[in-house]
Amino acid sequence: MNSFATLTKVATLAAAVRATEMLYVGRNEMTRTGNLLEISALLVVLYLMLTLPLTKLVAVAERRLRGTARRSNI
Repeated sequence: MNSFATLTKVATLAAAVRATEMLYVGRNEMTRTGNLLEISALLVVLYLMLTLPLTKLVAVAERRLRGTARRSNI
């Protein structure tokens, strides 16, 4: 369980850094091209593409861990 918590913390930090980098590049492209709406929409789509599958994966892992914990308590 401890390694799962560590992995979650590392993944969260990596996601925060990645999101910051995406915003930085997006802001630079908005300044360079002037396409605010298109680049903003692209950033939102990319962010959702990265976070939604990971959220589902964590939910599955939590269900499995809860199931394992319940069976070991019986």
